[in-house]
Amino acid sequence: MAHFAKLDSNNQVTDILVVNNSEVPDEATGITFCENNFGAGTYKQTSYNTYGNKHYIEGNTNNLSDDQTKAFRGNYADIGGYWLPAENVFQPVQPYDSWTWNSSTSTWDPPSPRPETDPEAGTYWDWDEDNQEWVQIHIVV
Repeated sequence: MAHFAKLDSNNQVTDILVVNNSEVPDEATGITFCENNFGAGTYKQTSYNTYGNKHYIEGNTNNLSDDQTKAFRGNYADIGGYWLPAENVFQPVQPYDSWTWNSSTSTWDPPSPRPETDPEAGTYWDWDEDNQEWVQIHIVV
């Protein structure tokens, strides 16, 4: 399936449309299809399996695909996020006010790096915006 983001006049993503690949052999045809079927507007194709300038195996955000040439436009478009034409990437919604946009990785960076996660021990980390720090959480399975 092909995915297209609909943008408003400020390049904010307002909708994500899914179109059968047989209808859209390329982006230009896909944009025309979206305009004809979903109304006038600005549309950009987005890759469901791209995040942080990396392409992941379909349905598995933990494993990179062998073919990184498939990484497309930085990130899968996020409703409420933005299209950044100068960078040719989709910028996801900012997760916290203190996080800053990193143009080289196409990700939002926290003020301090996330500590190592230990899934076997059920130890994960969550960002505490009020205290500007990572908080350890335990998940018992």
